[in-house]
Formats: sequence, structure tokens, C-alpha cells
Amino acid sequence: MRDGGEFTSSKLIHKLERCVHDYFGSKYNLNDFNLKRMILMADIDVNNREKVSAYIKVLKRIGKVKGFSPLSYDCLDDDSGFCLEGNSNGIQFLIYDLKGLLTGQCRKNGTDHKKMKSIIKNSEGIDLTPAQ
Repeated sequence: MRDGGEFTSSKLIHKLERCVHDYFGSKYNLNDFNLKRMILMADIDVNNREKVSAYIKVLKRIGKVKGFSPLSYDCLDDDSGFCLEGNSNGIQFLIYDLKGLLTGQCRKNGTDHKKMKSIIKNSEGIDLTPAQ
């Protein structure tokens, strides 16, 4: 979203309006939808794969954070992620090894490289559901 430029809410709204128009044409516009969740995501460059789990372990040492409680997900073991949930603000903080998580899930489910390519190809696009 930033692409070296300044991030502004008006740029985000314009991009969303364009996506809705490209996907639905004139049938719906941005005001026909309700925002239920917003995910802000960033990749962290730690130079190589070996450093990923070490980086996660360092963040786990932070321990307790005022206003947040530990959060766990079945798909994230202690080595692959660290999660906190805000006690009253609705914020979740998740840091995890995405490549390791996906690789582990593929092995667990018996998904081979060919099947994974098919899944990725079929999942491309945008999923927008109008508000009821």
C-alpha cells in the first residue's frame, strides 16, 4: 500500500472503491459494505530462515504487556508464533513464521507442491461480501 509513498486514508478508500467497482461493476459501491475487521500486516526481513524462530523467541521474552493477554491458536505451536490479544481494545498482535506454518500445514494435510499451486491459482482475487 505504501510503495515508498505516504500512506493516507484517502488513498486506501480510493483503492477500495476501485476494487469494489472492478469486482462488482455498478451493482455495489463502497458504502454498501460494513467494515468488520481490518488487518495491518508487515513482513519483517531477518536476513535468513534460520533467524526467524530466534526472532520469535526474543519477542516471546517480552512476556506480559499491559492491557494484553496471551492468545493461542491450534495451528501455531510455541516455535512458530507468538500472539497477544487486547483485553478491551479488540486488537490482536500476532507474529509468526508464515512459511514454516504453511509448510507444516501442507505436510500435515498431505498437500503436495502440485496441489498447492492449484490452491493458490484458485484463491487469487478479492472476496467481498455486501452488507446485509
